[in-house]
Amino acid sequence: MLVIIAAIALLCGYQRKRATTKVKEVTVGGVSGFCCGIAGISGPPVVLYLLSGSHNHKEMRATLIYYFALIDFYVLAALLILDGFSLLPFAVALACFPLMWLGAMLGCKQLATTNPLQYKRWALLTIITGNIISLVVVLFR
Repeated sequence: MLVIIAAIALLCGYQRKRATTKVKEVTVGGVSGFCCGIAGISGPPVVLYLLSGSHNHKEMRATLIYYFALIDFYVLAALLILDGFSLLPFAVALACFPLMWLGAMLGCKQLATTNPLQYKRWALLTIITGNIISLVVVLFR
């Protein structure tokens, strides 16, 4: 719920006034790691932090793709190790990789014609929608 509130605040115009510092980055990384450990989702704190500043939207997208790719490889490695070396997570990842690649390529072409405000709105609406869906699924389980 906190992620939804933060995303709505950003959508309404809230923006970080101060520059990025190492302390802020480490804090966001810690919150991200905590979210990953407790709920298996590490992305929202990082995405919200990037969207709250005045970063270039092309650099932001590249950073997020790199970040999520690293997280995916980390989770895949953890599943392979912790799941008794089951090949199912590897097979699912292998099946999904072409879709991820296609999405990244199509997004790259779309980004060329998107202004920073459109990108920020799209990213925030995606976060809000994804988190609302997650809350509904958890509530009706």
